[in-house]
Amino acid sequence: MRMRINEMKAPQSEPQRVLSIVLHEGIGLLKIGMRPEQILASIKEMYAEERLPGDSDFPIQISEDLEIVKGVTILRYTNPSFFFMVQYQKGHAVEISVDRYSGERRKIMLYDIDIFQTPAEQLITRLKEFSSCVYDTDDEQLSYTYEFNDIFIALNGATLNPLFL
Repeated sequence: MRMRINEMKAPQSEPQRVLSIVLHEGIGLLKIGMRPEQILASIKEMYAEERLPGDSDFPIQISEDLEIVKGVTILRYTNPSFFFMVQYQKGHAVEISVDRYSGERRKIMLYDIDIFQTPAEQLITRLKEFSSCVYDTDDEQLSYTYEFNDIFIALNGATLNPLFL
């Protein structure tokens, strides 16, 4: 079970709330082990709590990943305020992903680190304090995926330049 953090471009604005990543548990109200209907109810609750005056009532779009892996279902939950991707096995969440788009109105925090406002090189260095790191290439600085298996965290789209994750 792991949480996955993906890079995705989103407009910059001041975060209003904190969404905490709790190791081996989940992200915010989204918990490992939940069924799809529980995940959706939790997302609706978070969205309702975070709506600002004047926000339009955008529906939550749910799409299923077209890649078919035996026993695995991947659902994406999106609207203009967030993007979550949840991988299910036997009807229960085993991996929860959040990306930069979800950080538009909220800080996504792991330990005391603001995941999407910390430069990639600093973020990777900090996470190495808690876990060894596996890269998808032989050159760490050219990698696209960084997996911290001891803490079940994966970073996707991280580049070691001045860009943020």
